[in-house]
Amino acid sequence: VASTVKDRSIFVAIDDLAYSQLFFPIKGIIVIYDRQTKKYFPLPGASNPEYCQSNPSWSPDGKYLIFARAKAYRSKKIEQYKTAVIPTEAANEFLKGEKEFKYDLYKIPFNDGKGGKAKPIKGASKNNKSNFFAKISPDNKWIVFTQAENFMLLQPDSKLMIIPFEGGEARELSCNNSNMNSWHSWSPNSKWLVFSSKEKGPYTQLYLTHIDEKGNDTPAILLENFVLENRAINIPEFVNIKSESWNKMVDIFSDSSNYPLRVGNVALYYGKYDEAIKAYTEAIKQNPEDYVTWYTRAIAYIRAGKMLDAIDDLNKTLKLKPDLVEGYVNLADAYMKMKNYKGAEEVFNKALKIDSQNAHAWSGLGLSSAMRKQYEASIKYFDKAIKLQPDSTDYWTNRAISKRFIGELDAAINDLNKAVQLNPNNLLALQHLGDINNQLGNYADALKAYTQAIQVKPDNFQIFHKRGDVYLKVQDYQQAIYDYDQSIFLKPNDGDLFLVRGVCKLRLENFAEAVQDFNQCIRINVKDVEAYFNRADAKSKMNKLIEALEDFNMALKLNPKFAPAYYKRGLVKIKLDQKKNGCVDLQSALELGYKPAKFAIDEHCKKGH
Repeated sequence: VASTVKDRSIFVAIDDLAYSQLFFPIKGIIVIYDRQTKKYFPLPGASNPEYCQSNPSWSPDGKYLIFARAKAYRSKKIEQYKTAVIPTEAANEFLKGEKEFKYDLYKIPFNDGKGGKAKPIKGASKNNKSNFFAKISPDNKWIVFTQAENFMLLQPDSKLMIIPFEGGEARELSCNNSNMNSWHSWSPNSKWLVFSSKEKGPYTQLYLTHIDEKGNDTPAILLENFVLENRAINIPEFVNIKSESWNKMVDIFSDSSNYPLRVGNVALYYGKYDEAIKAYTEAIKQNPEDYVTWYTRAIAYIRAGKMLDAIDDLNKTLKLKPDLVEGYVNLADAYMKMKNYKGAEEVFNKALKIDSQNAHAWSGLGLSSAMRKQYEASIKYFDKAIKLQPDSTDYWTNRAISKRFIGELDAAINDLNKAVQLNPNNLLALQHLGDINNQLGNYADALKAYTQAIQVKPDNFQIFHKRGDVYLKVQDYQQAIYDYDQSIFLKPNDGDLFLVRGVCKLRLENFAEAVQDFNQCIRINVKDVEAYFNRADAKSKMNKLIEALEDFNMALKLNPKFAPAYYKRGLVKIKLDQKKNGCVDLQSALELGYKPAKFAIDEHCKKGH
């Protein structure tokens, strides 16, 4: 048996019923499985890791294999995802047409497993097209393969092409429809070819063509008896039996637990958790002893936030499959979400007894310790997780957060820089990186981190707010106002945003606009001391001294120990010829530790003034 292993694919879901995914392998080698020795071995000549080698197909005499080959593609952006399906943004360069990926067909001798030199097949290689899915006729005379402009699976422009087995000029088959032609299969007598097409809609249907001795084919005929409403029919195979032996086609798949399990998996991927749970429940009814169905339903419950149900299913899973490490890990994660940290730690430790190299379990212990404010212990657990999986951006981020809590800020910054290096879109790491640099007075680095975070999440008002605060500190008031504008647009009922924007306008001496912002802040929060204080300051600079006095009074009513308010109210009173009362306020400010009050007292309240 020939197959591709050590593979990685671009696999992206697309919101299109007809072409619902972009899927094509970008690396992989071909191995042979010996059914007698039950061993695998790479096939020399088709197992070079510098190439992606896929779609192996045997010649009928077993002497050759034909496979699709392309230069392997490696990307840190893609490799960071451990799931088969990757986010759309990870494959944007392919989706946007910025990068191509094309395969050539190669032929290699099997040579009793020794392989040989793989040679490109003339007519199916080096043609600036993508050539794949080669199928050899049983009489060893023809190769029919699929050709598209790029990629592999589900390509709208894919056509069936034919060449002699030895290679030669490729001809487009006459049976091709206008919309996707692929997944073809020869009849045992090499006279018929069945294939799938989307000619009549989003669901693939089967078509049949006759091929003569010269490789000429007839127009395609739709196999109407194979048409099922809202079902895709593909990957057909001929069955070599006599016609009278055939009775009926039995749908084993749809009537088994596999079908609802697949339905549930699709719903789970698209975030339709209730649909997924319903499908998994049906699968469990059909096969209650299958631990996989219990496990996948538990995952759906976790994502739906139904932790108690998830815990029940995971306990059932582990009863059926006691050595399932991921079952313990997810059970512990469910306990974590319920803030049962002690229970989570017990289960993480059970997972580690089975697999001491499970990085997720070590990280889970780190998170649990951090939640219980045992930061030194959590750092040690994260150390182990990082040693096992150094490319996990989350582990570096979480260790940094624990280091931040115990004051190891420089070490935390180093960890966060590593996390961002691994994943430039790690929002949590970028926010903490900005926060710590802001705390340390490294304002340029803080601005850089917040700016990168905004690029990742441009609809997060908090990041704009934080960057605005840094600009306020470095006295770049116009840029701060811009950031506060964005924050207010995203969260218009946050009084604090109006307050800080008003402060910037006050510093720029836009007193009237500043007052408007302070007014809005007070409408939202009628007891905001800073808003009254700053509005009073703005009004005093506009020479509206009585109004300013009223606001200072309100600020001090709300906070009787607000020293700057005593100081500025005292100055306003002196301007209003209330010198005695003004000096009392200045003295109160001084007694509360406000040093500028001393100079004001010397200037206004000493004898002779």
